[in-house]
Amino acid sequence: FGKLLVAPCPLAKLDLSNNLITSHGAAAIGFSLVKNAHLLELSLRLNRIGEEGGAAIFRALNRNSALQRLGMASCELSESTCSTLSDALVRNSTLQHLDICSNNLGMSGGKLIQEGLSENSALISLDVRLTNIGEESLQCILQLVERNKSLNK
Repeated sequence: FGKLLVAPCPLAKLDLSNNLITSHGAAAIGFSLVKNAHLLELSLRLNRIGEEGGAAIFRALNRNSALQRLGMASCELSESTCSTLSDALVRNSTLQHLDICSNNLGMSGGKLIQEGLSENSALISLDVRLTNIGEESLQCILQLVERNKSLNK
């Protein structure tokens, strides 16, 4: 899958949903994302990416300046992945839409997302349904996303 992202004919949108991608495949995708300057949308929904794979994708966002939409719903992400996501939210200024619903991120994961989002002004859509982040974090995240929407009008 990673080779698709560095192909001579650049892709703008790639949907790899429900492809049995594991952490190893996600690491290859993350490596390729660092080098890719064309891909705007990537969907990895419904894969078994897990903590290590999720961290690899989120680390790639630190250096990727093209991706605007990322779908990682139901990818077996957990609280520990949120630290890397938080760092990516601080450093990345192009990602506008992120779907991480249906992952067990927990309350501490919610707080980490909140911390990263507090220093981000690009993200205008964040789906955190069914993540167990807690009501307090959810409300803060919603406020931060709304702030970003008004900044980007």
